[in-house]
Amino acid sequence: MKYFIGNNVTPYVGFLNSTVQECYDYCSKRKTISLDIETTRKFPKGQYNEEVYLPGLDPHMTKISMMQIGDLENQFVIDARVVKLDILIPILENSEIIKIIHNAQFECKHFLHNFQIKINNIWDTMIVEKLLFNGAIQSYSLKSISQKRLGLKEEELSLFSNNRSEDTEYEEEDEEEELDMFGFKKEYIDKSIRTQFVEWGDKPFTLEQIEYGARDITLPYRIYLLQLEGRIINDKQWFPYYGAQLENDTTFVLAEMTYKGVPIDSQEWLNTEKENRIIYNKRLKAINTYIENNELKFCYHADLFNPLPTCKIQWSSPQQVITLFKSWNLCPKEKSKQTGKLEWSVGAKALLKNLSNTSKEAFLKDNFPEIINTKELFTLAYLFFKKSEQLITTFGKDWLKYIHPITNRGHPNYNQLMISTRLSSNNFNAQNLPRTENFRKCIKSNKGTLICNDYSAQEVYSASYVHDSKPLLEFFEKGDPIYGTDIHSFMAAKTYSIVYGKDFYCDKKSAERQNQKIISFQTIYGGSEYALSSSIGVDVEVAKNIQDGFKKGFNLEKPFEYYKKEAMETGNIILDEKTDKRYFYPYMQEMKEAKEKALSYYPKDWRNLTKEIKEEWKADQKINNPDLSYQWKVYMTHKGKLERRSLNLRVQGLCASMVKRAALSFSDYVWKNKLNNDVYLILSCHDELLVEVTEKELANKEIYGLKLQECMEEASAFFLNNLVSKAEPLYSQFWAK
Repeated sequence: MKYFIGNNVTPYVGFLNSTVQECYDYCSKRKTISLDIETTRKFPKGQYNEEVYLPGLDPHMTKISMMQIGDLENQFVIDARVVKLDILIPILENSEIIKIIHNAQFECKHFLHNFQIKINNIWDTMIVEKLLFNGAIQSYSLKSISQKRLGLKEEELSLFSNNRSEDTEYEEEDEEEELDMFGFKKEYIDKSIRTQFVEWGDKPFTLEQIEYGARDITLPYRIYLLQLEGRIINDKQWFPYYGAQLENDTTFVLAEMTYKGVPIDSQEWLNTEKENRIIYNKRLKAINTYIENNELKFCYHADLFNPLPTCKIQWSSPQQVITLFKSWNLCPKEKSKQTGKLEWSVGAKALLKNLSNTSKEAFLKDNFPEIINTKELFTLAYLFFKKSEQLITTFGKDWLKYIHPITNRGHPNYNQLMISTRLSSNNFNAQNLPRTENFRKCIKSNKGTLICNDYSAQEVYSASYVHDSKPLLEFFEKGDPIYGTDIHSFMAAKTYSIVYGKDFYCDKKSAERQNQKIISFQTIYGGSEYALSSSIGVDVEVAKNIQDGFKKGFNLEKPFEYYKKEAMETGNIILDEKTDKRYFYPYMQEMKEAKEKALSYYPKDWRNLTKEIKEEWKADQKINNPDLSYQWKVYMTHKGKLERRSLNLRVQGLCASMVKRAALSFSDYVWKNKLNNDVYLILSCHDELLVEVTEKELANKEIYGLKLQECMEEASAFFLNNLVSKAEPLYSQFWAK
């Protein structure tokens, strides 16, 4: 049955009038209900920057206009503009009742804003679908999932189409029309109706809108029933129960972080922008001066009124810069992310390949050349200039548009499950903020304090557990007689002892120790010797020796090969054992077909042929069967991607789960102790969690800091089999490190 709760005198066709009390009586007795809301703008159109703060999504700028709640038997559509929802709050807070919601962060933010409540026991159909098909599909919209899961056709999902105008009147369906398995007609309802709510104001809801509301909670419920069955992997049923619980619970934590927002000192930001612009102008002048002194053909000609040559290259134009470097034969080609073809490039990765090891090291250490008198030093200076340019363009004055006009805080929207299950965010990208002190000082609490807490060497701890590295595990347990707890000195010493074939001492200031972080992470994450060569400024052969020394020193060779082989055979990667979350490589069939095609060209006795014959045969095939090299390239490209991901996703996935469990534990503590208005998480960035404590609870900041530390270290012990990555708190008015 479908019910409408509002002030309409005449009941809508197909709906019965009901009361909010009757709705509560029904839903409070269910074990599972479905939930959805629609929102209406609060402020006149155009009053605020709607490119950043969308009026239908932002809880500070909208009102809940409709609430839909129920199950497959009964759906209650409530006009929230005239009906108080307070009576339903206990249902939302009840941890015994499962709340099925599609993209639950949206609902959580709005109920936080309007009622200061926490929705407990969420089942987010979008998040669970991501878990079940991580990597395998790209779209997790309600429409896409309904088509895939429920087998609904386009016409049955016309509520999701945008091919009808807002003025189209509802046409009642023929009474003899076939009903679906749940007794619903195959209605034509426009998904653009959702956008109608934003501008609807106080006008009575149309039948289309109410029908849309009822339908919008039945589809997620039906999807939920299918999701409970999990999916079949290698003829076995699979469902990541704890993974689903962790991710579903995390939806509220992320919603709260988005809603609370990050305190940003706009004046400090402008000061930082001013400092960065001074550096930018100095570097711009340096590269212009070199061109003016050495490359007159790229300058405006001197004349009576302008006796000195002036550089005419627009440094923001890649094509103009490419022309310059091509004239020096210093412009390499790089595979384009857009076209997939080799194209001329002046990106950092491409240009660094042409630099000497000395210049590469200078770039890594951020040492801008004092004198620019060679093309190589100019190349180095240009790369530094581009870094400065990014700071003033991406993180300049325009970035302040992300400061909310009502809250005066930044509110990053979190994307919960990327491929590795790490977090990302947009509007603004919290993970992409420069990690320098001048930018961190801009994240500042006015009257309270920030508790800044990050894991110590989280990725190294995780990698040591994933790969069962006995030397590393022993170091974390006992330390080292020479290096104590300095993990990077210890790792560098062990690596280079093997490289040099003798005992190697590594102090904290040595170049080897400084490079060790890069060596460790790139190797752990499956990076090649070519990538490492560019990163630390050494020859490829030297980089290979270093990687081999690192793998041998820490017993990584066997687990590396095991995980690569496992991924190639199964097509999926277990991201962490505790949650059983997985990544499914989407191109397994394409990779297998490419390999079969490529191998079909090879003679059966290929292995027994001499090197000369092999080379001759390859040359012949390249002319007569050009598809050979292409198919083999396709296969090797996919193979390389999958093998790298078999290494890096395990470590990243484990780190992601660790941070989420820690954040969830701390949030539970805060809400249990009714501290949610004065102590709250405001940011998650890689291995860091940031908590704000208001002036009211300032005296107890150390209690909350130690609690956050406890939550983070407990999460580490849980996922790493009692191995604890330390997480000691810092207390500061700004984001400290």
